[in-house]
Amino acid sequence: MTKNDKNEKPKKAKFDQEKGMFKESFSEHRKRSPNLVEKITKFRDAKEHRPPLPLPNGFNDHKLGGVLAGLSECHLAEDSCLIYTDKNDVVTTIIIVNHDQIIPGSAKEKALAQKLSKHLEAADNSSENNIEKDEYGKTIERLMELAGIKSTVV
Repeated sequence: MTKNDKNEKPKKAKFDQEKGMFKESFSEHRKRSPNLVEKITKFRDAKEHRPPLPLPNGFNDHKLGGVLAGLSECHLAEDSCLIYTDKNDVVTTIIIVNHDQIIPGSAKEKALAQKLSKHLEAADNSSENNIEKDEYGKTIERLMELAGIKSTVV
């Protein structure tokens, strides 16, 4: 390590949130999970580091598969799961859902995929989407296809 390396500040991730969906879902889940703010703080503390630190036991941090492939999820409370992305040093919190909404192949997973695709398409069309199309285009396309929405994502 050189002298200049010691003076450099550690690299940290930028945090962003999907407008509307995250705020609404956070308010709903906070009513049921009083320690949700503490859990979100622990999530941010771990994910801001580059590379990210592992989350504490119980968070069960992992990538999602199936129609939600390309997204990640961690448990904030017994039945509160945070869906997020961590790409190019930007962590985007998308929505907090119940665990049964992310069970692969379930009707609730399909309904969530439809909700996400409609919201992402609307946000993309109004340039309010914080999820970059080039990185998440395939995920968005897959969600939209499942929801039966014609895509304008390039």
